[in-house]
Amino acid sequence: MAKLEVAEIKQAIKQIGLANNKAKNLKQMSQQLIDRHGGEVPKSFEALEALAGVGHKTASVVMSQAFGHPAFPVDTHIHRLMWRWGLSNGKSVEQTEKDAKRLFPKELWNKLHLQIIYYGRAYSPARDPDPFAPCSAFTPRFHQGDFRLYEDVMNFGKEMDVISIEIEQVNVGALRELQALGKRVFPDPDVLEMFQNKAKQKSFYLENDIPVAPLVGAQDYPLVQKLEEGGYDGKGVKLINNADEAEGLLEGPSFYEACASIQKELACIVWKLNDQVLVSPLVEQVFDPGLNLVDYLLSPAEVSEEVENRCKSIAHKLGSQLKGSGFFAIEFFWNTDDAIWVNETAPRLHNSGHVGMESWNVSQFDAFVRLLLEMPMYDWRSRNYGAMLNLIGKEWDEVSTLVDYQEGGDVYLHWYNKKESRPGRKMGHLNVLGSDYEVLKRAISELKKKV
Repeated sequence: MAKLEVAEIKQAIKQIGLANNKAKNLKQMSQQLIDRHGGEVPKSFEALEALAGVGHKTASVVMSQAFGHPAFPVDTHIHRLMWRWGLSNGKSVEQTEKDAKRLFPKELWNKLHLQIIYYGRAYSPARDPDPFAPCSAFTPRFHQGDFRLYEDVMNFGKEMDVISIEIEQVNVGALRELQALGKRVFPDPDVLEMFQNKAKQKSFYLENDIPVAPLVGAQDYPLVQKLEEGGYDGKGVKLINNADEAEGLLEGPSFYEACASIQKELACIVWKLNDQVLVSPLVEQVFDPGLNLVDYLLSPAEVSEEVENRCKSIAHKLGSQLKGSGFFAIEFFWNTDDAIWVNETAPRLHNSGHVGMESWNVSQFDAFVRLLLEMPMYDWRSRNYGAMLNLIGKEWDEVSTLVDYQEGGDVYLHWYNKKESRPGRKMGHLNVLGSDYEVLKRAISELKKKV
C-alpha cells in the first residue's frame, strides 16, 4: 500500500466516510510500518498510537481483537448506552472507558465491548449527530448520524414509511430519492430546498404577493443583512445602522432588507394536508434583544381581531401556494404604520407553537402526528389565555441546576433533557395559564426571577 498513490487508495475506499483523510493516513501509516516495524503491526498501545491516523480506540481494537490483549474500545454505541444505563456520566469517551474497565471484569472486556456494540446496532442503529439526543431515550430505533449527509439520510429513510424533519439542513437529494422510492416525505423536498436558502424564500414571497420587507441596496442604511444559508435561532441576521457598522458585516452570500418599524412580532402555525389548510391561533413573541431569541410569548396575541384575521389570511395564502403537504411556522412583523410583513417561515415544529400544549384545543405536536398519519384535523382555537417562557442555557456544569422550578398550579414545566447546557441554547420552557394578559405578564415576571 505504501507504493500506491493517495488517489488510488481513495478510489478503493471511497464508499466509507472521510475517505480523503483516511487515504492519506493509510499511505503514511503503511510506510511507517515498513520503516519502524519491518512491515509488522506492533503489539503495544504506544507504538500503535504513534502511527498516522491511529487513535486510542483503533489501537484498542487491534490490541483486543488481533492480539487478545484485554482492552475496552469505546465507540459511539458504547458511549451512548453506558450513559443511558447510568453506568457513566457521558462527559467523554475517556471517562466511559475508565468506568467500563472499573465496572466489568477484565476477562470479559474483549467479548463484552462487542456485545454492547451489537446490542446498540440492533436496538439503536447508527444516525442523529448527538448520541445523547433527547429522543434517544424514548425509542429503540434511534439513529445516530449526520442529517446533512446523503448516505446517512438514505440509510435511515429506507427503513421508514413516513419521513419528516425537525431542522432545515437535512440532505434534500436523499429526501428526493426516498420520495421516489414511495416514501411519504414532509415537507416536499422542493419546498425544503427553498426554505434552506433565505434568498430563494424571499423570491417565493415576492412572486406570490406575500407582503415582506422591501429589498434594499448594501448601502441603504439602516438595513438588515441576512445570510442566504445557515442562519438559525437568531443567527445569520445583522442590523446595520450606518456605514461605520458596515465593517462588521456577516461573511457569506447575503441580501439586504429595509428595517421594519416593529410594533409587535407575531406568529402562527400552518397545517396543510393535500388541499386542506388550517391555521393555528396567533401568538405574540417578545424577544431577548441580546440573544435574538424568543424570551416569552402570549397566546392569543394581544392584538385586534382585524390584525389577527389579516395575519391568518396571509398565512393561509402562503400555505396554499406551497407544494404538497407540510407543517409551517410563520413569523410576522406588525409595523407601526399598520403594515404586516412575513419575516420568515420554518417548515417544521416551532418554538412559537409550544404554548399550545396547554392553551390550544390541539397542540402542535398532536397536529403534527395527525399530518404524518393523514388523520382528520380539527379547527384550531385557543382554550384560554396562555404564555410560554423559554428556559435558555448558561454555563452551568450540571444541567440539573438550570431550573429548580417544579410544575404546580397554572405553571407547567417542559424540560428537554438536553445533556449539555450552553449560552443561548433552549433547554426547556414553562407554560403558564391565566385569566387575562395582566395575570400572565405578572406570572412571567415572577418566574423570570426564579429561573
